[in-house]
Amino acid sequence: MAKERLFELIREEDVVLFVGAGFSLYADYPSGAKLAEIIYNKLTKEEREEIDFTNDLSKLTEDIYHLKRQNNNLILSCIREVFSVPPKSIITHQLLGKIPQFRTIITTNYDSLIETCNKDLEVVRKSKDIPMINRNRPVLYKIHGDLNNLDEIILKTSDYENYFIKDKEQAIFWNQIKSALARHHILFIGYSLEDSNIRTIIEKIYKELGDLKKEAFFISPSVKRVKKSFLDSKGIQYIESTGEEFINELTEDLRLNYFPHILSKGGSADTALLFGEKYDFIVDISKERNKPNLILNRIIPSDKSQSTLGNIKLSINVDEKTRPKIVDFQSGKSESLFLSRDNIKDYSEKFGQVQIRDVSLIKSVIVLRVPILFKNVCLVFENGYETKELEIKF
Repeated sequence: MAKERLFELIREEDVVLFVGAGFSLYADYPSGAKLAEIIYNKLTKEEREEIDFTNDLSKLTEDIYHLKRQNNNLILSCIREVFSVPPKSIITHQLLGKIPQFRTIITTNYDSLIETCNKDLEVVRKSKDIPMINRNRPVLYKIHGDLNNLDEIILKTSDYENYFIKDKEQAIFWNQIKSALARHHILFIGYSLEDSNIRTIIEKIYKELGDLKKEAFFISPSVKRVKKSFLDSKGIQYIESTGEEFINELTEDLRLNYFPHILSKGGSADTALLFGEKYDFIVDISKERNKPNLILNRIIPSDKSQSTLGNIKLSINVDEKTRPKIVDFQSGKSESLFLSRDNIKDYSEKFGQVQIRDVSLIKSVIVLRVPILFKNVCLVFENGYETKELEIKF
C-alpha cells in the first residue's frame, strides 16, 4: 500500500516534506480561501464594490494590489495581524518536530509553527542563509517568505508567475530546493487541489525535474475525482488522511520500526542520534567499514533517574535439549536458565516510547530467579520469643 511504502521511504530519510496551510488549520490559522475572505473584509464598502470576491487568494490579492495603486500595505498588515495571534494548538507540529528523518522540509506557510516546534532546524529564507547552515541538521526552506520579511512574501498572481525564477540573487536558493526535490521522493501535506496555487507549484516542479522525478505522495482528507485525475497524470499517489492523523501514524511507526530499520539496513548516524535525543535517550552508535547498517552499542536515558532497563520481549526456539531446562526453571528446581543464540528466535526491547529490535545484538541470555520483594519483618514464635527486624526476600 502507498502509506506503508511512504513510511519505509521516510525511515530511509528519502522524503522531502512539502507543507501547506492546511497543516496549520488545527492551530486555528486560516486556509488560503479563509485568508482571502479575511483580507477582502478589510476593504471599505466602496472598495469591495470595485472588485469581485474570489477565494483564490493570489488572484484576489493581485486585484487589491492594483486597486490600491500597486500598494501592498493593506494585504501585508492583514497577514501580520492574522499570523501574530498565538496558535490554538501545536500538538501536531510538536510531533513533526520529533521526526528528524525529514532532512528537508519545504513550506509555503507564512506562520512559524514548524521552526518554533523544532529548534534543531536550519531555516533558509533566501540564498544568503545557505552558507551559514549546519549540513548535519535538517533544513526548512520557507519559499513564500514569512513575517520576518513581509516585503518579500509570495502571494499575488504576479508573484507566482515568477516562481522558480532565475534571478541571480535567489538562484542558489532555488537550485538547492530543486536538487533536494530531484534526489528524493516528495510528500505534499496540508494542500487542497481546490487551490490553484498548489497545482501551479506541482506543474512548476515537474517541469523543472522532467525525467528526474521520483515517487510523490499527496495527503488530503478528500480529493474530488476530477482533481485526483490531475494527481494521476503526474504519477502522484493519493493517500486519504488528515495531516494530524498521518503524523500520528508516522510517529508510531518510527517509534516501533526506525531503530530496527537502521540496525538492519543502515541510515544516518546524525539522524539516529537526533532521534534518540528527541525521545530523551543518549544513543551510542558506530558503523563497520564497508557495511551500510549501524551498530547500536548502547542506549541510555538522558535523565539518570530513569531505569536503564527496557521492556524486553523474547521469542525462543525450544529444542529437546533446552525443554527440560525450561521446565526445571519454571518449577523452581533451578535458579537460572541459560539460552544460547540458537535458542533466540526474536527479540525486542522498548525504551520509553522507542523500540529496539535486532536479534544479532544478542550472544546469549541468562535468566535468573530473583526476589520480587524485600521487606523488614519481625518473627514471633509460639514460645513468645520475638526477633528483631530481619530483611526477608520473597
